[in-house]
Amino acid sequence: MKISSGDVYAGVPILQIRRLLKETSESLGWTATFVQTKLEISAGSAARVIRQLARDGFVEPAPKPYCDWRNTQKGNAPAHASAAALLHRETAQRKLDEFLKRIRYVNSSECEFLYIVEKVVLLGSMLGEKQRVSDVDVSFQLVRKPVTDYIQAGRLRVEEARKNGRHFDS
Repeated sequence: MKISSGDVYAGVPILQIRRLLKETSESLGWTATFVQTKLEISAGSAARVIRQLARDGFVEPAPKPYCDWRNTQKGNAPAHASAAALLHRETAQRKLDEFLKRIRYVNSSECEFLYIVEKVVLLGSMLGEKQRVSDVDVSFQLVRKPVTDYIQAGRLRVEEARKNGRHFDS
């Protein structure tokens, strides 16, 4: 789904609506008061936003005893919508070429990573002929390199990364 950052929905900037739908996408439900607070709008404006979201199929009444409203599957889509400008095909192709170059390095004998990229698939708008594309969608499959003791090799890689200043939260 593509949105434009200047769009307005039910009198509210679309980016605020996207943020609201994103914040509520994992919740069991929410109330009009939550919408009013999150969007910093009046109670009447919150009711107008909710009515429009319901009319457009983005929200539905939540089963009790949770809350008043919840996102529908359709309502969760705008939460992940992009407001980024389209890319020129040449720019997207350059980014794809850079990605493929990194894959060649990862798969080379000089790379110490414990996985190689076995398969890459290009998806989305890059497959078409348009000169402007939304992004570069790829899917890839990793496989382990043949290592005698994978656990020990992984520990050594982490230890080396830490020595070089990397920090891991997990």
